[in-house]
Amino acid sequence: MTVAITGTLSKPREEFATRIDSTSNARFVTKVAGDTDYLVAARFDTAKARKAAIFGATIITEQDLESFLTDGYFPPRAHRDTHVSNWPEITWTEVVADPYIYLVEYEDAGGDKSIRYVTVTMRGRNQQGIEYFEAFDGLAKKTFRVDRVISMKKVAISEPESKAVN
Repeated sequence: MTVAITGTLSKPREEFATRIDSTSNARFVTKVAGDTDYLVAARFDTAKARKAAIFGATIITEQDLESFLTDGYFPPRAHRDTHVSNWPEITWTEVVADPYIYLVEYEDAGGDKSIRYVTVTMRGRNQQGIEYFEAFDGLAKKTFRVDRVISMKKVAISEPESKAVN
């Protein structure tokens, strides 16, 4: 399990690196590569965050990092082919054959906003006609209501290089 950091956080990077290495099941790495599991990002709209998403890393906030460090555990990344729908009342009408990565700003039912990179894998609607999409965010698949999406930008995808990115 590896964790990289990009951007300016509330504490020095070295302090977080020491905590990651000494109090969790993960180890700190300085560069994003194909085997990076998590990227802690001050901002999600950077080239490094986009590259990490393309590599399949889970992009998290400093708050997420603090939570994982408090627990002493970073959850392993889920595999894309192991999901069973949590929403049986949704009729999935489209399986996305060639999924894209999107930067999504979303507001949940409680009014909490989040920004994350996701790979959309299915689209559908429930019996009331509400549209949904299901997307993989690196940790697991999640279901999103389309009407709660604030913004959704497609990430330009190029084949990730095998070398690390600074």
